[in-house]
Amino acid sequence: MAASGYLLTRRLWLGIGLHAAWNYTQGTVYSGIVSGNAPPEGFFKSTLQGSEWLTGGVFGVEASVVALAVCSTVGVLMLVKAVRRGHIVPPPWKRKG
Repeated sequence: MAASGYLLTRRLWLGIGLHAAWNYTQGTVYSGIVSGNAPPEGFFKSTLQGSEWLTGGVFGVEASVVALAVCSTVGVLMLVKAVRRGHIVPPPWKRKG
């Protein structure tokens, strides 16, 4: 998702912002586990129950199939938009002209 954000905007800030917003929301807002670290005290106390593939288990929600589906969908949508804007071009050795 971060790479497709770069291809769409040609700037790193979208990927950096998405990553920071994800970690802030997951940890500071919902008191969730961020990248396998201990959960911080956030605005809300959330608990996830269910199978590890659905909740991410001890690593946190970012290791779940739900996060994979959401981030993959957003990434593909940004890639489609980047292609439509002409930001993805063939490498120099394959270009005609």
